[in-house]
Amino acid sequence: SIAMASMPLGASGRLAAFAPVSSGSSLDMAEDGRRAAALDQGVRAVLDAMASEVQFTNANEGAFALFRKGVRHCAQLPLELAAVGPKPTIVAFLSRVATRRSAVRQLQELGSILVQEASWRDVLEQAPMPLRSVLAQERAVLAAFAAARQACASKAPAHEARVFLRELR
Repeated sequence: SIAMASMPLGASGRLAAFAPVSSGSSLDMAEDGRRAAALDQGVRAVLDAMASEVQFTNANEGAFALFRKGVRHCAQLPLELAAVGPKPTIVAFLSRVATRRSAVRQLQELGSILVQEASWRDVLEQAPMPLRSVLAQERAVLAAFAAARQACASKAPAHEARVFLRELR
């Protein structure tokens, strides 16, 4: 299992240090560390690109490539994906990238990975229209949104809140 000590957040909003405790080999832990570092690098690039219009114009393609690489590397590490932040800034960045037709398939791939994590699913479901329209074309994303909505709707009320109706004869 993986355990995290309470650590301060770094400038990117992610954990400044991640100490996996695992029964796996040290090679697995080193690989997870490299994957997390790639994600951190992508998040920092996105935040830097969103600092100003000029920086976005100059750095958005490289930042998108780095973020995509990090997300793909961490696709099997939900704790790493959940720790990414600030999510609203990243979603705003992805929404601006969604206006590029050349990025549609890559955004759909990112969306299908990110919606597997509940905190990302909630943020992406409320994303601006350019990004939502791109994600709506991906079946895995739509299925994740529908499953989350169904899970919320099917939860039984607390015992005290149940209401029993009787049929009149």
